[in-house]
Amino acid sequence: MGRTRRDTRPKNRFLPAHSLTGQSHEPRPVPPPRRAPDFRAERGLPSGPEHFRQNPVNFVNFAPKRDARAVLTLATTTPGEPEIFASLQGEGASLGRPVAFVRLSRCNLACQWCDTAYTWRFTGDNRPHRDDLAFERTANQLTLEEAEVAARIAALGQDRLVITGGEPLLQGAALAKMLALLPEGMTVEIETNGTVAPHPALDSQVAQYNVSPKLAHSGNPAELALVPERLAAFAADPRAWFKFVIARPEDVTEVLALQQAHAIPGLRIFLMPEGTSSTVINERLRWLAPLALEHGLRLTDRMHIHLYGDTRGT
Repeated sequence: MGRTRRDTRPKNRFLPAHSLTGQSHEPRPVPPPRRAPDFRAERGLPSGPEHFRQNPVNFVNFAPKRDARAVLTLATTTPGEPEIFASLQGEGASLGRPVAFVRLSRCNLACQWCDTAYTWRFTGDNRPHRDDLAFERTANQLTLEEAEVAARIAALGQDRLVITGGEPLLQGAALAKMLALLPEGMTVEIETNGTVAPHPALDSQVAQYNVSPKLAHSGNPAELALVPERLAAFAADPRAWFKFVIARPEDVTEVLALQQAHAIPGLRIFLMPEGTSSTVINERLRWLAPLALEHGLRLTDRMHIHLYGDTRGT
């Protein structure tokens, strides 16, 4: 009896199944993500990361020195004192509610009007800001173990927590561990710029996202500030409320374009005047209120500015 010869030809593990049967099943084309119009280019602002190429960044912002035991990087109210405090929520869907706040340090964007630039614009960071101030890292940033952060939050005696920044979702895994140590029944809000996906272990513990996509007047390139997949995911999540910072009436046109491009429900969109003084905020509210009414969008104040001014820990 003759011996059967083995087929020694190399086999392609990645050959599609239909090629073995002779049938052809062409894959359906995947439509590209919808993008809103480029308002930055229309206003003569960088429509790509051009200003980052022209102003190279020293990425000290993304590599803080850490104690080996510390897992969360926080902002400070004064050197050595973390920005953990009780106050009234001053913006958005929870405006007026008593809450505990914790402010984290570090951000992946650089808004030129940012009122908490001490969380990211450290000495050596060349990204533009209207005040052109640089902050010493050691005085404005510290690291703490998650257990200590949880204990300080619990000591404030509030049943609702707002985690803000900076960009909190950059520290998602560490936040998840900290939240697991909080008293049972604590309701958690996270404020985010909408560019970072929540860590799965964190997402399951969050009751509300306050998403603030950055418009052209923020100075951030659209490629960094407006991530279509992230905006669509938050738009589809009923826990997410959108808060757009408005400096000029034409900014509302950009909001409407983003609403249409990413199917953001109008009832979950807040328009908020940019400003760090009561005078500026009130002036902008006067022309912003009719626009919110016209387009069926919500309007939010910045109550904490009226109460406490532009100060830390409030």
